[in-house]
This record gives sequence, C-alpha cells and structure tokens, in this order.
Amino acid sequence: MISLLPRRIFSERNWISMLRGLKKISRSESFYYLVATSTAPFVHLMKIQVIAGLEQKIQNEVKEICKVFFCELCNKQYKLAMEFEVHLSSYDCNHRKRFKEMKEMHGSTSRDECQKREQQRLDREMAKITDAHKQKQQQQDDPGSAPAPTVTTAATALADQEQRKALKFGFSS
Repeated sequence: MISLLPRRIFSERNWISMLRGLKKISRSESFYYLVATSTAPFVHLMKIQVIAGLEQKIQNEVKEICKVFFCELCNKQYKLAMEFEVHLSSYDCNHRKRFKEMKEMHGSTSRDECQKREQQRLDREMAKITDAHKQKQQQQDDPGSAPAPTVTTAATALADQEQRKALKFGFSS
C-alpha cells in the first residue's frame, strides 16, 4: 500500500521512529511516500491524531474552567475554588473593592464640580466680552471722550507686576 502524507506530519524524528512497521520511507519534493506491509501503522497514526485532538479539547476546557477562578479586580488567577473564596474574603480584595467604589463616587462629584467651574469661567469670559463691546460702542458714540479706562488698567497691570517681583519662592543662598 502506497500513501501520500504531508511532510509536516513527519517533520520530527520521533514521528518517524514511531512508524517502525514501515518497510521504506523515501522522500520526494513535497511528500513522503510510505510503503507499508499493512494498514496497522496508519491506524496507529490516526489514533495518535485523535488522542492529540482530545488532549487539546481537554486543555481548552480546563482553561475555561480556570477562568471561573479569576479575580478581575485584583488581576489574580486561582486554581482551586477554596483559594478563590479565601481571596474574595481577604482584606486585599475588599480594600480594592472599597477603593474602586470610592473612586467612582468621588469621580462623579469632581466631574460635576469641574463642569460647574468651566461653565462659570465661560460665563465670566462672555461677560468680559460683552462689557468690552459695550465700552467700544460707547466710545464710538461719544468721539470726544478719552480712553481713560485703558490707562487705569495699564497702571493696575504695572502694580501687579511689581507685586509679583516681590514674591520669591524657594530657599535663598
């Protein structure tokens, strides 16, 4: 009986050594030609492939079962249910739960406060823009009046700058 088997099946020496019942193994370009006296080695090969497939399925099922004993909060994997239960009742896991809850509660209030402050800042900017626009229109309506408010703002800006120079932080040498 002559059969064509892909080269990848016989890539390792242990596979070839398992097929001792073969008379001849000859190599061609992309396939090995096997000449056997009976079909027993091929049945054995099929059994090996079936067993390998079953082992793979069992390993996948074990991985699925182990996923049950995984604490996502702490990012820890446990093999036994008892270890997982002990972990869930531990101080570490409970502390992380409380910290996460506190962070979520505090985060929502701080977000609300940030939005409120942002809205107030936008309101102040809009008020400044409208005041500047009103002053500009008043100056256009009264061409004889001098721009006195700009001089006072410049004077206050210089005073603020001098005050900032007086403030020093850190250690002096």
